Amino acid sequence: TLDLEQLETRLVRRAARAGDVYLVPPGTVHAIGAGVLLYELQQPSAVTYRLFDWGRHRELHIAEAVAVARSDTEALVIVPVRLRAESDLLIACPYFALERRTIDGGQMEALPESCRVLTLLQGALTIGDVSFAAGDSVVLPAELGPQTLTGGATALIAWVPDLERDIAAPLRDAGVSAARIAQVTGSGVVV
Repeated sequence: TLDLEQLETRLVRRAARAGDVYLVPPGTVHAIGAGVLLYELQQPSAVTYRLFDWGRHRELHIAEAVAVARSDTEALVIVPVRLRAESDLLIACPYFALERRTIDGGQMEALPESCRVLTLLQGALTIGDVSFAAGDSVVLPAELGPQTLTGGATALIAWVPDLERDIAAPLRDAGVSAARIAQVTGSGVVV
């Protein structure tokens, strides 16, 4: 078991750069520095322990955080991989997948098992009679089915994948090595 002082000596600091992707394993102490804008996805959890609050006056959980902090983990750097012609897979795990896709109108496929969250980085899109622009997000429920998109944009698309069907099989079919598939899934385990 670590104490707070030991935990502080083990912290790793990394300079943030546009496009960086990290997978932060459970129990990894982490913080986001000043001036960093990020897109955070996480598996569903009702637990957040704060060691420091950056002046926001929220409750701290020092004893609880130290008790579950792991000294053998750190954030994993994930290198995106081409998923299809218009998109890069940024990261995938059993709880979520995230891709960056260039959209030039057309049809958005249906994912019957998962909703999708689209967040526009650049451009503007219209889905049905709803328009949105850079910085906006929209949730597309699983039941919605395929959608016609008009406009052009670069978007982040998040969903809950079937790792074999949605990630590993298409990447293998595209000639991506088992080692690269394991790296982008952050597992180190070949899917």
